[in-house]
Order: sequence, then structure tokens, then C-alpha cells
Amino acid sequence: MHALDTHKAVTRLETTGMSRQTAEAVVEIFDTVANAAATDLATKADLGAVAANVQHLDDRVQDLGNTVQHLDDRVQHLDDKVQHLDDKVQHLNDRVQHLDDRVQDLGNTVQHLGNTVQHLSDRVQHLDDRVQDLGNKVQHLGDRVQHLNDRVVVLEQTMATKSDLAEVRSDLAEVKTDIIKWNVGLILAVAAVMIAAVKLV
Repeated sequence: MHALDTHKAVTRLETTGMSRQTAEAVVEIFDTVANAAATDLATKADLGAVAANVQHLDDRVQDLGNTVQHLDDRVQHLDDKVQHLDDKVQHLNDRVQHLDDRVQDLGNTVQHLGNTVQHLSDRVQHLDDRVQDLGNKVQHLGDRVQHLNDRVVVLEQTMATKSDLAEVRSDLAEVKTDIIKWNVGLILAVAAVMIAAVKLV
């Protein structure tokens, strides 16, 4: 209380018959009580503000907790997506490895087929050589037959003996047998060439 207010309060108490000393003591007690009450109100107001601030901070902490939880959920979701992508990459790597293995197998198969074709080509060449050789032998046998025919004509013209004719017939039979054998060999060689050609196709 201000000094002017205190003086007025003392004066008013004195008008009630109270001594000045008692009035001053009453006013002092009143000021003390009033100051204490004001201090108590200020303290309560401060406590209310502090409580409000604490509540606000609690709300902030709760919000931050929710935000952290949301971020954790998003991180977990991203981790799941990364794991899914890793699985897909692994699957693709497995497929690429499988394709590489198949390409390797195809390469080996092509190499094997190339070797087989080369082997068949060599066989065909060999059979061609045999056919050529058989053709030459057949030609030689044809020449021998012609020579024997010429001898038969000569013998018939010169009245050859039976022994001469028997010898000629024996030679002709031998040549005929050789011709049959060589023709059979030639037919088998040609058949082998045709089979080899079909396999190459």
C-alpha cells in the first residue's frame, strides 16, 4: 500500500476511536496480509503458466513421438521396398545365370554339331574317293571284257580248240563275278554317300 493510502487508512481507524498506534499496527498487519495474498496470487499465476507450459511441452513431446513413429514406419516401409528390390535383383541374376548356362550349352552343342558335320564331310569325301576308285575298277573290268570278247571273235575265226574256248569261258566267268562284286560295292558306296548327305541336311 502506498504511504498516502496508509495515512488515510490510519486516519479513518482513528475516527472509530482507535488509538493512532493501534491503527498503524492494524494497517501494517493489513499491508502484510495484502502483500502476502498478492504474492500468493502471483505465485499461483506463475505456477499456472508453468503448468500450461509443461502441458504444451508434453503435447509437443507427444507430437514429436508421433512424428518419430511415422518416420520409423516410413523407414520400415522403405526397408521392405529395398528388400523386395533386392529379391527381384537376385531373381534377375538367377535368370541371367540360367540364360548364360543355356548359351554355354548351346555353344557346346553347336561345337559338337560342327565336329559331327566335319566328320560326316570327311566320311563323304572318303566315300567319294571309294566311288571314284570303284568306277575306275569297273572301267578296267569293262576293258577286260572287251578284250575277252575280241579274243573270242579271234578264236572263233581261227577255229580255236575246245580247250581254248574253255579257257576263255573261265576268264569270262571270272570277269563276270568281279563285275558283280564291284557293282555291289559301287551301289553300297553310293547308298552310303546318299545317307551321309541326308544326315548333313
